Order: sequence, then structure tokens, then C-alpha cells
Amino acid sequence: MTFLRANDAVRIAHAIEAALDDPKSKESIHRVTSSDMTLATRQKSQGKDALWELDLYRRFKLAQTPVRFDEPDLVVSLGDEFGDYAVACKKAYSERSVAESLSEGCSQLLKHGRPGIVAFNLDDLLPQDSVWEEATRAALQARLDETNRKFLMSNAEHFTKTVERGSCDGILVSTTVISDVPEMSPRIQVSRSTAIWDYKSSSDAKVRFAAFRNRLDQVLHEQQ
Repeated sequence: MTFLRANDAVRIAHAIEAALDDPKSKESIHRVTSSDMTLATRQKSQGKDALWELDLYRRFKLAQTPVRFDEPDLVVSLGDEFGDYAVACKKAYSERSVAESLSEGCSQLLKHGRPGIVAFNLDDLLPQDSVWEEATRAALQARLDETNRKFLMSNAEHFTKTVERGSCDGILVSTTVISDVPEMSPRIQVSRSTAIWDYKSSSDAKVRFAAFRNRLDQVLHEQQ
């Protein structure tokens, strides 16, 4: 248990440190530092919501992808052709809350007039206080990917209708766990998996989302 808490502390510290040079990150950092941040339990908190924003921001920065804190939550630069691309970040605490969170994210995108996606973090849908033990890296990756796939499929109706009517370009889902895999170095570390949904999106949305995915592919190589 102490080891899990230490990993939580390191992850939180890294996320905060990466955002210190962005003045608009102050509110997210405040929420983290003033909340119960026991990540291994399943309590809902504004701090854990904010950590998802900070963690994703850090990963884009590690991949040298231009990103900033701005409405709705994060804005990623897709270059001269596509410009700013918005990311509305949502934590999933239960399957029952997904439709409402999706609607809130799309409303944020509409309000601020930027094309973009809704990004769900699934950590709090997993059993608490868990370390994922697998024999190989491939087995761990397959298990993480299956977690994301099941979430996407169980919410396929919501996602398809939302994307088809143009409320967002697509959905991003991400799962982060503490893993114990003998062939990995170090064998105990933070592991992540990310998946996307853009079924039934328009042709313009697909082109924008493809440009975002090109940036995302760089981010996915950042495992820490």
C-alpha cells in the first residue's frame, strides 16, 4: 500500500511540475493540491478531475506537441492547416455518468467554438488498490486495450449519435494502472493505454481528427 501511495505522489508531482510554466494551469493545480488525491481509492474529487487534465497536458509536452490550458480544458495546436483543437477532459466514475459527462463535454466545445474531442479517463472504473500483474508486456497491453475497447463498445450508442450529429469529432479514452511485469524495466511502473472512437463522424471531422491522432501517436510513446 505504501508503494502505491508513493507512485501516486510521484505521478502527481510530475504532472504539476510540467504545467508550472502555463499561467492558466493554476486552477487545475489548486484543485489537485487542495483535494484528497488518494488515486488507488474510488472517491470522486475535483482534484482527480484536474489531474487528468494535467497528466494529459504533460504527455503532450513530453512529445513536444504544442498544448496549453484553455477552454474547454486543453487546446492542442494542429499547425497552420487546422489551427487550435480543443480537448474536453472528463473522468468516468461510473458507467451511469458517461452520457451526462459526454453531453457536458460537447456543450463546452460548442460554447467555446473550437472543433475537438471529449477525452475520458477510465482509472476510477477499475478495482481500487490494484496492481496489474502480467507475465509479458504484450499481455499487459492486451489487457489495457481490452479495458478501453469494452468501455467504447458499452457506450457505442451514445458515442455514435454524438459524433454523427457533429457535437464533437470523436472520443478519446485512456486507462492508467500500476503494473508489475517481469520483462519490463523497471518491472513495477505506471502503464497506460489509449483508444479512440470516430465512427460516423463527418469527412471534415475525420480529417481534423486524423491530424490530432498524428500528434497523439507521438504522445503514446511517452510511457512515464
